[in-house]
Amino acid sequence: MLNDPDNQPVKDEQAKIKAEFDRREKIRIEKELREQKIREKKLLIEGALEKRGIRTAATPGFKPDHPHEIQLDQELDQLTVPTFFLYPEHNESDLIQAFNEQDTIGEQLAEIFYEAAPWDPEHKYMPETVQTYFETEDQGGNIGLMKVGLNVKFLTVLTHKKHILRDGLARFIVVPKEDTQWKKDWLAKYGK
Repeated sequence: MLNDPDNQPVKDEQAKIKAEFDRREKIRIEKELREQKIREKKLLIEGALEKRGIRTAATPGFKPDHPHEIQLDQELDQLTVPTFFLYPEHNESDLIQAFNEQDTIGEQLAEIFYEAAPWDPEHKYMPETVQTYFETEDQGGNIGLMKVGLNVKFLTVLTHKKHILRDGLARFIVVPKEDTQWKKDWLAKYGK
């Protein structure tokens, strides 16, 4: 090139190298920006959880099998949390992708049970005919149950001193109100 500045094949090769360098640099910068946004979002959510006094824990090695995560609506300053509703009597569950902290347990159950579940042919599962619990965990790691009323806001549960938001996922256990042997046996597992 020094000897022949008009050498077109060399100029073409330099242009290809520069274009490839620019393409890779653009990809690197875009990746860096995406990672920065993810870090900022994580910090905002951690701050919102801390501000509300929501205790969290992570299970070592846990990898969620769902793509949902805690979200923060900055404008409204409201969290939505992916939440499992578990129905142990039937070995069934529902995953609510975004349970708003300002909604009540009853509102969410009314949505879930708007139509009878296919696994509930007896229609025992309706907001007014079920009891809802969340698992508690004391400092010694002992697991217990806490009953939740229909009019209780999700945020009240999240901030309860015995509640732990484990792996970014809330969990509620729903059983029929009626006393059955199954329910008695199930409650006995929790020392109730």
